[in-house]
Amino acid sequence: MGIHEVMGTRPAAAGLPALLLALTWLACPGSVHAYRDGGCNRGPYPNPPSVLGGVLLPAGDADEAVAGARRLGIGTRSCRDPNGWWIEGAQLGSTAVMWRPGGSQGKFLGLPTVGVYPLLHEQGEAWGCPWHVPMNAPQPCGARQVVAAIAVVSDLDRACDGAVYVHAWPRAAFYLPCGPQFDVPWMGARARDITLAYGRLRLLAPSDPEGLAARWLEQAGPRWVGITLEVDDVGAAAHELRRRGVPVIAASDGSRPVLIVEPEGLGGTLLEMVPATPF
Repeated sequence: MGIHEVMGTRPAAAGLPALLLALTWLACPGSVHAYRDGGCNRGPYPNPPSVLGGVLLPAGDADEAVAGARRLGIGTRSCRDPNGWWIEGAQLGSTAVMWRPGGSQGKFLGLPTVGVYPLLHEQGEAWGCPWHVPMNAPQPCGARQVVAAIAVVSDLDRACDGAVYVHAWPRAAFYLPCGPQFDVPWMGARARDITLAYGRLRLLAPSDPEGLAARWLEQAGPRWVGITLEVDDVGAAAHELRRRGVPVIAASDGSRPVLIVEPEGLGGTLLEMVPATPF
């Protein structure tokens, strides 16, 4: 099932936000497109989101970003200028991990972006600074690519019904359909994925009241909470994180090892590491 413009046809299970946007579209004549706030847009229309291009992670300043990258085991490049502008980050495969002023703030698909803000467009190789193009850096934990941004929610189906992505300018909105439900036993959760090029948006809801997902939900409520990284070797990554004093949980998805670092160990960002998929 593909991505749908909310002002066009979409699945019958649509939530109220998408339905209201569709009604707004009906009020715009001809080929005019609907704004979320009720206006009409005759300009060029944006393409629907189709890729997980990376993530923005939270940091109050550049020093906090450097410390956060170190805790995550992600090698980064630093961009600074005399006027106070800064960006910290790394290109991992086709995806970017970055920290910048005002980064992980606001809401995404209606959920607070406390731990991570997903980027649904390709970053290219020139997103950092001219003296670091591309933003490649040695990776102490063997990080290859961001393959998921993770949200924890209380009602999985309701969260999926309200999965409307709003494009800032020109203003437009798209419904992002979730796939079927499946179990994530190592997190004590049920999940549904929004599949994109390079990765996915994963929505988790607790299925075990004593499980990890239930604890994360109780700690800070529904929110975008973390990321999944593919790494060269999960065992070696665990050893490196422990060497840095980061507490890790070794688990398994039934066929391969999985490494989890809970949000409280990383300043509010959940980290999951999985083996890189062989080509």
